[in-house]
Amino acid sequence: MANEEQLELLEGGTKAWNRWREANPDIRIDLEEADLREKQLYRANLSGANLVKADLSGANLPEAILDKLKTGMSDIRAYERPLAERLISGLMAIPGVTLYGITGPARLDQRAPTVAFTLEGYTPRQVAEQLG
Repeated sequence: MANEEQLELLEGGTKAWNRWREANPDIRIDLEEADLREKQLYRANLSGANLVKADLSGANLPEAILDKLKTGMSDIRAYERPLAERLISGLMAIPGVTLYGITGPARLDQRAPTVAFTLEGYTPRQVAEQLG
């Protein structure tokens, strides 16, 4: 559960939050499960913060310092890349499949790990029903 005192400080605005962070660099920031939807967090120093299960949907995060979040996203990309490579190469080997978007392994970092394709002779609905 998020630290209520820290949540109140964050509610006070980014400038006040960042001043407090500078004055208290050794305090562990716990925003676990915090409801930060739609919050104005522009340039907020959230470095090292525990953001597990925090809801950041719609939050204004430009230039916010989110080192753990960025590290976590890098870990996710590293996990997803071989899965995407396998999926794309497998689909490309099926006769009649047209794959859309970036397909070259060297450029997979430039695409989301989702794949759009069509299969000749089948409607998208038929394909989806067969895939379950």
